Amino acid sequence: MLSAFTCLFLLFPEQVKLIDPYCSIVEFLQMTLDPPVYETIRNAIIVLQDVGALTHDSMLTELGEKLGALPVHPSTGKMLFFAILMNCLDPALTLACAADYRDPFLLPMAPDERKRAAAAKAELASLYGGHGDQLTVVAAFEC
Repeated sequence: MLSAFTCLFLLFPEQVKLIDPYCSIVEFLQMTLDPPVYETIRNAIIVLQDVGALTHDSMLTELGEKLGALPVHPSTGKMLFFAILMNCLDPALTLACAADYRDPFLLPMAPDERKRAAAAKAELASLYGGHGDQLTVVAAFEC
């Protein structure tokens, strides 16, 4: 079982770089009471590099500094920053909130009700000209 402190830094390892830009994330987390498995830390670092929060030599980028200030997953934070730039923050905020909860669309057990539910979900998605789950969630929220 990981300590709450370790979980916090595992979810937001860019916070380590905000504290000390030259500190190794792996070394820092290995000093915690319940250090996580190396592969878990490595995977978190890879996610941060893919998002653009860390360089390949694990230095914090300007984007990483901004993402470290947000209390959300770095991918969600990056989505919100891009949403601001593209003037579509409202639907992005809806998606960010919906991502933390279970799927709002439950399929009934009866076959005829399943077909009706699937048709209703498709109709919601089509309101925004698409068929994706994200468009369906935004349309459902706005309706």
